[in-house]
Amino acid sequence: MVKSNTRINEGDVLAIPLAKDLWGYGQIAAISPGSKSVIVFDLFTPEIVSNFQEVIEKQVTHLFGTDDFEISNGRWKIIGNTQPPADLKLPIFIISSGMPPKMEVISSRGEVLRYASRDEVALLDFNSACAPSRLEETLQALKDLVPRQPWMNKFLYKPQPWWVPYSPLVIEEEQPNVSKIEHAVVVNFDFGSTNLSPIFKLEKELEKVLSKAKVGEYDGNEVATDGSDGFLYMYGPNADKLFSAVEPVLKKVKFMKGARVTLRYGSAKDNAPEKQVTLD
Repeated sequence: MVKSNTRINEGDVLAIPLAKDLWGYGQIAAISPGSKSVIVFDLFTPEIVSNFQEVIEKQVTHLFGTDDFEISNGRWKIIGNTQPPADLKLPIFIISSGMPPKMEVISSRGEVLRYASRDEVALLDFNSACAPSRLEETLQALKDLVPRQPWMNKFLYKPQPWWVPYSPLVIEEEQPNVSKIEHAVVVNFDFGSTNLSPIFKLEKELEKVLSKAKVGEYDGNEVATDGSDGFLYMYGPNADKLFSAVEPVLKKVKFMKGARVTLRYGSAKDNAPEKQVTLD
C-alpha cells in the first residue's frame, strides 16, 4: 500500500515528472476544499533543480485547478515553499449554496466574498478540478511529446479584468494547531477496484465537512495496489466530534458499508485507548 499522507501547503513548489529526464515545475497558489490552484512556470530541466528559488523567478504560463493525488502519493515532488509571485492574479468563481439556493462569489481558496450579481452569474465559472494527468499532458505538448489539443488552451495563464491579486494566506489563531492534534479516526474499508475516482470524490466531501465543522482535518488515504481495500485517515482534538461530523458522509457511500472505524483517543505513540465501530 502507498499512504498519501504528504502535508500540502499553499506556496509549495512542485517538480512534475513529464518523461525520463524531463521535469516541469509548478506551485500551489491556493487551496480550497475541492481543488488546488496550481500555477506552472516556464522551466523544464533534465533533473530536479537544486534551488527552488530558480523556479519562481520564471514566467507563469499556465493555471490549473486540480486535485492533490499525485502530490500525496509522492510522484509530484515538493521541493520547497515560498510566497507565489507578487504580481500573481487568481480567478474568482461562483457557487450555489443555501436553501433556497443562492449564487455567491468565492475566491480561489473557497472563501465567500459576496452574493453574486446577475452579471457575475453570467460571467464567472464554477470552481472545478481537472485530473493531474491533464496538467502533465499540457506540459508534455509544449515539448512535443504528445499532440497539442484545443482543450489545453483553457489552462493558459491569462488574467482577466475580474481576477484578483494574490494575497498571502493568513492563519487564524483559532484554527487547529496540527502539532497539538492527537485524536484520530481511521476508516478501514473494502473496495475491490483500481479505479480510485470514487475515493477521491469522497475525500473532497470529507474535506468540506471537516472544514465547515472545524473539528479536525482529513489527512489522506492508503489503498492496496490491487484496490482490494483501503484506509482513510482523519485527525482532530476530539475523536468523537470528528467521527460525528463525518459519519453521515461515510454512510452515504456504497463501498463504506461494513467499514471498520477506529476512534483513537490520544497519540498512537502513547498507546492511547481506542474504540471500534462498524458502519451499517
